[in-house]
Amino acid sequence: MDLATIRTYCTYCPKLCRHACPVAEAERTEVATPTFKQQVALLASTGERPLDAGRAEALYKCTDCRATVPACRHRIDVGGSLREARVEAVRQGVAPPAAGRVAERFAATGSPYALDLRARVAAAVPGGLSTVGAVGVLPSCTTAAHRPEALDRVVGALRRAGVDAHAALPDPPCCGDPLDALGHEDAFRLHAARVAASLGGFEAVAVEGGACAHALLARYRAVGVRVPFKVLPLVDLLAQRLPPAGEKTRARHAYHDPCNLGRKLGRYEQPRAVVRALTGADPVELAPARDGGLCAGGGGGYPVTNPDGARGCAARVLEAFRASGAEVLVSGCPSAARLIAKADPTVRVTDLTGLVAGQGQADGVPAGA
Repeated sequence: MDLATIRTYCTYCPKLCRHACPVAEAERTEVATPTFKQQVALLASTGERPLDAGRAEALYKCTDCRATVPACRHRIDVGGSLREARVEAVRQGVAPPAAGRVAERFAATGSPYALDLRARVAAAVPGGLSTVGAVGVLPSCTTAAHRPEALDRVVGALRRAGVDAHAALPDPPCCGDPLDALGHEDAFRLHAARVAASLGGFEAVAVEGGACAHALLARYRAVGVRVPFKVLPLVDLLAQRLPPAGEKTRARHAYHDPCNLGRKLGRYEQPRAVVRALTGADPVELAPARDGGLCAGGGGGYPVTNPDGARGCAARVLEAFRASGAEVLVSGCPSAARLIAKADPTVRVTDLTGLVAGQGQADGVPAGA
């Protein structure tokens, strides 16, 4: 189905997927509904209502979570359509200023952070960063910026399990997903080519973040960048190799299905196996879970352009967690874990890497550590 047809179907749909859109639920405004956003994209593409700064803002009210797909009769991926519309917004110079600031930061540091991530990670990994090997373990930018020492512990856990694993970080030190999400297509293509080339000495790269893994597996190919190594989500290796826990932890752990790892990459069983191996028990299920899992608001550049809405999405995950009766929340996404922790700093929340680094300790590892 071509973009014009997709956008037309959404424009004339009576908002049947509104209830499934986390942004529409968080913002409670018609502008945030998939129907309205697709209408803006359609009218801009036909020239009937050209984009301006005000209309372009609507295109950025999306986390690219694919939560609306199951509710859609035509299985339309709204996020993919809006990504293409954002490319036009950037090219026409009407994208939100926050999206432009991210591109500027990438130009300066190679990542969405105003930090030297390579130096930060290298200092936290006693053996240093590798450029060749059987398996390179690639941390998310979130882990690299906020908890780089966790990478060394995860690599150590994999080595003890018989994996020839090495700490890795490309140059530039980020997969580039934020550039792609915010519509900077040309910059993303150049960035992706550099990342792929710098990791070319590995036979395989185990990628921590779901968004990073999806970028390397799908988005690089979409912009014409060849990846010369095997890409696999880190959770696959962890699920296969981590030995089972000797005893159960005292606290009950609930698992949150993040959008990229779940709906985009289909990893539902593997993260639960990791939680089981580290805590000695099946994780408590949130409601809804798996394909219907709640979006925490971290994707699509949404926290950058709409921080209040992102907090609203995270708050919905917290509601489901509180209702579960569990004591620790584990998310399969480092960014989601941080958003949830910021929404309520009293909640004991971690991600899978934090759980591995803490070896399933009852208190978990604070996402803000």
